[in-house]
Amino acid sequence: MRLSGHCKSYVEQGLDAWLNLARATACRPAHARSGFAEWEEFWHSADEAAAARCCGNIPLLIVSRDPAWRLAGMNAQDIAAQPIWNKLRESLKSLSPQSRRIIAAAAAIMS
Repeated sequence: MRLSGHCKSYVEQGLDAWLNLARATACRPAHARSGFAEWEEFWHSADEAAAARCCGNIPLLIVSRDPAWRLAGMNAQDIAAQPIWNKLRESLKSLSPQSRRIIAAAAAIMS
């Protein structure tokens, strides 16, 4: 068990990645609840966006970064989420029959 701050938040051994969430829940419960609500609404919004046909026959260009590129500060959870984000970006092409996706190469992102 690891204690943090004056709110006596803790996580079990091996769950240190969740320490900040435990701290927010103990010290600022309203803040933690708002984060959970935002996360739950994210999937609802993603479903709405996937079902939208907002663009008709308008040309649509989707520019995204190389899904294989990794930020130095990414943790294992962020890296594991990359295929999901790539799939979501790819699905944006369904918004218009004239859509196209361009993936920026890692070298272009760094410059």
